Parts: sequence; C-alpha cells; structure tokens
Amino acid sequence: MDDANAAFDEALEHLKAAWDSAVENGGDREALEAERDELAERMSEMTRAEEVIREKISEKQAEQEAKQAEMAEFAEIKERLEEICERLGIENAEIQAIKEKIEEECEAIGAENASLAEIIEAAEGKAAERDDLVAQKEELEIQQTELQSKVDAAQNENHKINRKMKKLIKKKKKLELALEIIGSDSD
Repeated sequence: MDDANAAFDEALEHLKAAWDSAVENGGDREALEAERDELAERMSEMTRAEEVIREKISEKQAEQEAKQAEMAEFAEIKERLEEICERLGIENAEIQAIKEKIEEECEAIGAENASLAEIIEAAEGKAAERDDLVAQKEELEIQQTELQSKVDAAQNENHKINRKMKKLIKKKKKLELALEIIGSDSD
C-alpha cells in the first residue's frame, strides 16, 4: 500500500514538474497537451494499480484472519483433548497402545477392503461399459432419426410419383379410348 501511495505521489510530482516546465518554457500547445494527456494516462494507470494492490491486500488480510481463526480453533480442540485425556487418565503410552490396536484392526479389515476394492473396480468397469453402450445407443438413435427422415422423404417422393403415374394412366386410357373412337369413325 505504501508502494502504491509512493508511486501515486511520484506520478503527481512528475505531473506538477511537467506542468511547471511547460508553463516556464511556453512550448508548443499541442506538445504540451500531448504531454498532459500522457501524464493523465499514467496517473490513471497508477490509480488502477493502487486499486489492485488494495484489493490484494484486503484478500491477504482476509486469508490471514481465516488462518488465525483456524489456529485458534485447533488450539481450543487440542486443549479439550488434553483435558479429556487427563480426566480419563490416559497417558502417552496408553495412547500408543490404543493406536496400535486400531492399526491391527485396520490391517484385519484390509483383507476385506482388498476384495471390496476388486468389487468396486469391477463395478467401475461395468459402469464404463454401460456408458459406452449408452453412447452407442444414442448414436444409433441419431442414425435412426436420420434414416427415418430419409425414408419419409422417399415416401413423399414415391407418393408424388404414384399420383403422377395415376394421372398418366388416366390420360393413357383417355388417349386409347380416343384412338378407338377415331379408329371406329374412320372405318
């Protein structure tokens, strides 16, 4: 934060010095305006940098407060555990014996866990196989939809052709009838 304030103050000093120099020298107006704009942009950048730094500082403070709260909670739990151990008369040697007993039980259960792990692995394999079959089913459904649309289009086309064919047959019959009439008239 001090760095950001220092950078801000430095930029402000540069701005003032540049302005004073411009006023003294009375240089080209456009050059002075360009320099003023450049300094204003630098000032804006410094302000944004200061905001970013402030946000980061706030985040770090929040993280530090959370860690301190966790440390306080841990110390409180540890103190309660020590009190419980004192009330129960458990000393470090007894704690070690309890820990060893728990480890023995865990090892005994380990054999059961191994077969359980095999069952879980087999189930995962079946789940993967099921997922593949589901994906294939979805793909086949998409293909079925595409084929059905092609069949529908072909049926529509066939229907149109059938109607045209019926019209042509009717025309043919009319022409044959007309030919018969013309043929009988000429006899």
